[in-house]
Amino acid sequence: MAFPRMTASFAQITTDDGITGFGECRSRFNPEVGGTIIQNILGPVLIGKNPFDIEKLWQNMYNTMRWWGHSKGFFVEAISGVECALWDVIGKTLKLPVYKLVGGRCRDKVEVYASTIHHDWFKNSSELGQHAVGLVEKRIKAMKLSVGFGLEIDRENVKAIRDAVGSEVQIMVDATSAYNVHEAIKVGRMFEKYEVFFFEEPIPSENIDGYVEVARALDLPIAAGECEYLRYGFKNLISRRGVDIVQPDVGKAGGILECKKIATMASAYDMPVAYHTGTGAIGCTAATLHLAASTPSFLKYEYMYRRNNPLNEELPVKPLTELKDGHLDIPEEPGLGFEFNREAMSKYLMK
Repeated sequence: MAFPRMTASFAQITTDDGITGFGECRSRFNPEVGGTIIQNILGPVLIGKNPFDIEKLWQNMYNTMRWWGHSKGFFVEAISGVECALWDVIGKTLKLPVYKLVGGRCRDKVEVYASTIHHDWFKNSSELGQHAVGLVEKRIKAMKLSVGFGLEIDRENVKAIRDAVGSEVQIMVDATSAYNVHEAIKVGRMFEKYEVFFFEEPIPSENIDGYVEVARALDLPIAAGECEYLRYGFKNLISRRGVDIVQPDVGKAGGILECKKIATMASAYDMPVAYHTGTGAIGCTAATLHLAASTPSFLKYEYMYRRNNPLNEELPVKPLTELKDGHLDIPEEPGLGFEFNREAMSKYLMK
């Protein structure tokens, strides 16, 4: 999938003590909307309140949105960014990284999978396979391929990667809702022959009945959730077992604590979580690393390999996305663990 531009919307919260926290709202391609909601609707809810009262403040923000179809879309994305900013404030106040405040360290490092390899980047499937070998040489042992281009093209590309990297490397595929139920089952059975690790978003997210049908028909694990909002949006998908792997996005699913609740709900059904990152900027990257560190049922981190995003790489003083033998380090600085490079920020600010 090609994106015409990279955008991000950040919530900024400053306390009476002069501590400033930042959190990212997903609001892809429409950062002005998130900013307007935060400034005009959520701001008045928060001013003068204690930032440590996150549960209460979150509920107050959510209730304030009730008149505007508050359970999805830009409103929830705005809440997500504000909630992350509150955690950043708390962490900086206590001089602790956020992961220590939301459950502590469950792992010493965060293993990644390279996402998303798109066949349009390559002249042919052989070149795609060579790229996959290059990832393995960088100690990346899992990678995700964009599919949804028809059975034959998908077969050729998956086969090229499997033949190139062998059986020890995990291959994920992401159809981005390209198929209907019948097509997804047919192509999914082909993926099973190549031992694909999971099949992401085989059909449109609103078709819960379809997800249940696909999941029951295939031995291949089904993953989804980047298009869902809040625990309420995940409830039926999880309880009806429409997926095997849950993928909430911290910048749109309600924030850090809401993602933890979604992961906990999924764990009751023995479903791991693989948080979605996509084209997020440094705010979502940092918050997701803290979630990955503190979630027992966490699977792997979605690392957007070969997609240059200056909002992730240039905005922070110290980037958090440097790979080390196929993993990322867990931020140890107070709060979310990043500070803005002000010169770079001025370069990318929307006028």
